[in-house]
Amino acid sequence: MQEEYNNIYNLAIDFRSKIKKLPLDLVSESPANAVTTLRIRNKCAGETIRILKDELGLLESRQERRERIPYSPYWIYEERRQ
Repeated sequence: MQEEYNNIYNLAIDFRSKIKKLPLDLVSESPANAVTTLRIRNKCAGETIRILKDELGLLESRQERRERIPYSPYWIYEERRQ
C-alpha cells in the first residue's frame, strides 16, 4: 500500500513540476496526490490542452486510454449508456 501511495505522490509531483511554466493556477493550496485541479489563466484552453498533451505528454485521448487500459468498468458503463 505504501509503495502505491509513493508512486501516486511521485506522479503528482512530476505533473505539477511540468506545468509550472504554463498559464495555469492550482485551485487548491494543498491538493491531494491523485487530483490536481487547475484554472487556466489566459482563457486559451485549447492551446493549453494541446501543450499538455502534445508537448508534455501529460494528457491522453479516450482512445489512447482504452488502448493502455483495455478493460475497465468505466468502459463497460460508457458502452451501455450509448
